[in-house]
Amino acid sequence: MTNHERSFAAPRTFADEHVEYYAEIYLANPQLARRGVLFETFLLAPEEILIACARPALIVHRCGLLPAQQDARRRAELDEALQELGERAIAAVAAEAYCANGTWCEKLKHRAWPKHRGPRKYVLREM
Repeated sequence: MTNHERSFAAPRTFADEHVEYYAEIYLANPQLARRGVLFETFLLAPEEILIACARPALIVHRCGLLPAQQDARRRAELDEALQELGERAIAAVAAEAYCANGTWCEKLKHRAWPKHRGPRKYVLREM
């Protein structure tokens, strides 16, 4: 049976000298295991993996942004939220107030006393 007739690729085999040489290198570099590199994966491309591990690690968070980008995004969202709150406050104030000499004043809505319309009629009640 040839390789193209199988449903999966045959595992790659390495010479004992190759495995022993790179096993010492893998064990001498604990950052490989900390980064989740398996020894079997390391054997497939050891030079490329060592070069990649020598580069500074980028910390990618759940949202896919770096910490500085997350801070900038938070500030932008805060600015947008504050601007929206300010616009809503101005709309609410403008609907029930007016600006006099640069100061917002509420409209007076006193309904405690009815408007005086004509002469008042006082009726004395007998007790």
